[in-house]
Amino acid sequence: MLAAITPIVLLSLCSGILLIGTVLYLYVYSVTRTRLYLATVIIGSLGILYTCIDMLVIVSGIRGLPRTGMEFHRIEALVVAYYMFALPYMFHHMLELTPALKRANRAIYSTTLVIAVFMTAWAFISPNEYLALSRVPGTVETPWNLGRGTPGILYRVRDFIIFALSMYTLALMVVEIRLTRKTRRAILLLAGLVIGISTGVTDLVLAVSERDTGLFTIRTFPLFCLGVTAFTVLAMISIMMLFLDQAKSVERMRKNEYLELLAGGIAHDFNNILTGVLANASLARATLPAAHGVYPLIEEIEKASLRAKILSGQLLTFSRGGVIEKSFVSLSGLIRDTVRFSMTGSNIDVQYALGEDILNAVVDVNQISQVIQNLAINAKQAMKEGGRLVVSADNVTLTGDSPVLFAGRYVRIRFQDTGTGIPENLLHSIFEPYFSTKPGGEGLGLAISFSIVKKHGGHIEAASRPNEGSTFTVYLPATDEKAPGEARPVAPPSCFSGRVLLMDDEELVLKIGANLLRHMGFEPVCVKRGEDAIDEFRRAREAGRPFRLIIMDLTITGGMGGVDTVVRIKELDPAAKVIVSTGYAHDLTVSEHTRFGFDGAIIKPYTFEEFRKAIEAVCA
Repeated sequence: MLAAITPIVLLSLCSGILLIGTVLYLYVYSVTRTRLYLATVIIGSLGILYTCIDMLVIVSGIRGLPRTGMEFHRIEALVVAYYMFALPYMFHHMLELTPALKRANRAIYSTTLVIAVFMTAWAFISPNEYLALSRVPGTVETPWNLGRGTPGILYRVRDFIIFALSMYTLALMVVEIRLTRKTRRAILLLAGLVIGISTGVTDLVLAVSERDTGLFTIRTFPLFCLGVTAFTVLAMISIMMLFLDQAKSVERMRKNEYLELLAGGIAHDFNNILTGVLANASLARATLPAAHGVYPLIEEIEKASLRAKILSGQLLTFSRGGVIEKSFVSLSGLIRDTVRFSMTGSNIDVQYALGEDILNAVVDVNQISQVIQNLAINAKQAMKEGGRLVVSADNVTLTGDSPVLFAGRYVRIRFQDTGTGIPENLLHSIFEPYFSTKPGGEGLGLAISFSIVKKHGGHIEAASRPNEGSTFTVYLPATDEKAPGEARPVAPPSCFSGRVLLMDDEELVLKIGANLLRHMGFEPVCVKRGEDAIDEFRRAREAGRPFRLIIMDLTITGGMGGVDTVVRIKELDPAAKVIVSTGYAHDLTVSEHTRFGFDGAIIKPYTFEEFRKAIEAVCA
């Protein structure tokens, strides 16, 4: 009797553990509606039913109710049949499978669900072919096997299919680890799978050895009960780790948002100051003869200013104040061209696995090219002694929202290198600004890449193992649409004459702008607020000396900004030519300036040549 009570206590403990985890994931699924959590609930529910029903089988045998126990045994056997569907279904939503594997796996779990339903129906139509409610002659009777029936042919087919599917999912796990290098979570799931397969195989071997004496003559309950519990618990822990990793990504996104706001404000003010330095230096270089003694010094000032402009541009790209200027692009060509350029002169073997059916995307070509370049250079720096970089891309479809991505179609781009790798304790920090694991690194490349991809509605993540390389994965929203034809721009004629109204709240910018305009032959009039610009514009029209051009800043402290001012000016004269001047290179009023009433745009800081070209493009 004691030998039978022990397994009942053990099975009660297993079912209790599974019940807690299943209820937890049922709640998570009710909130998120993510199919991965639904799959976990299905696996957990099957485990609870399996362990609880096996307890009822043992109790029925102990109480002298073998027929009742056999009925429970049949139900238990049917519950196990649904693992044929549940296993591939869970792995389908947990692993980052290729499109081909996704399609194959979907066909597998759909087919096995039909098989499980067929076996359920057949168990009632012809029960003896599944599990007979009878005993094999010569069966040794023990208190714990009285309630167990005799397995039929379908029972054995079920065991074979579950074993084959277990080995299939084991192979999927190995592919997953090799592709993504996310070993921390994958090893737990792999361990649970190995335990489940081992206990199932052990049960099969013992069942064969017990064929002549009846089931469970030398054991009190299926070892698979313990294997199912271990697999389900480890799977739940692995999925919880995935949930926590996603939560960290969300927290990192929120943290970066605050830094982006700060970076945007700093870059805007810095651009105003830098405009004075860069524009004056470029104007001085344009007016001085090359033989002049200070000419080389001015060249160095201009070069240093241009490097500062690049840094300012990186800060603005990182800041959330800018928007992207989208256009249709073939990602396959963009990836290949950018990686090839980034790897020029290196001793790295670059391999491409870019599917021919890669979808197009509507992205900012320059920004996404910067992301690809940053990731390629990152891999290059991790393989200073040479190595291999595998760049792959495929289409994926997310059927449900996640904490970092909405449901929809994406192009998934992977950069897999054989470099030095990144320690696990540093992985969560690599996308933070100014964090770098490389000596002399600025720590902005990955932070900017993360910000760019996020603005495009995508996501970027990393997996790595020290001394075994890293894998960076980028998700970008995809489209089935084709790129429209591009119109060729027509260069407008030059026209440098007349009065120009210049509006900016920075005295330094007004001074340099006025100097540039005078040098070009214009007569500048400077104001600091939109209200003053409107008054000057009105007086000039009434006096018969209208402005040929207006250049105005986008944001004005303590006064009317460019967007509101241009509306008022266009009401007075719809033909007025207005250029917006701003330090936010990717602001919507720059990328779509005509929508707001502007005729052109110029980005701070600018050189004399850039300033001249912006004016030339508007003057007609």
